[in-house]
Amino acid sequence: MPRGRSIALSGRAGLMEGDEEAAGAPRRRQPWPGEELHVVVRVHPELVTGFLIDAPGAP
Repeated sequence: MPRGRSIALSGRAGLMEGDEEAAGAPRRRQPWPGEELHVVVRVHPELVTGFLIDAPGAP
């Protein structure tokens, strides 16, 4: 049964500007297929919420 998650973060965000800090981010995170990673943003979450998504007709 396919499942997914929808997660939303709310909080302060800012660019990762230090060369050393930003240099490791592309190795940890992958952009959407066919896209390139040009900007790295760090979010300091204050609120995290989400829910599970089930396939249509799943029990």
